[in-house]
Amino acid sequence: MEDSGGTANGRVIADYGITAFPTTLLIDKEGKVVGQINLNNPDGVREQFDQLLN
Repeated sequence: MEDSGGTANGRVIADYGITAFPTTLLIDKEGKVVGQINLNNPDGVREQFDQLLN
């Protein structure tokens, strides 16, 4: 994650607190992070989405 400077990617990394790749965030229309999905557990992805959307 070298690019934490002035480029668009660096701003996104800093603004959303990304510390590892891949990072999957659920972002609302105002740009607020409302959840994070752990894709390392593919069997639980549906359950994670259901929890975030309720």
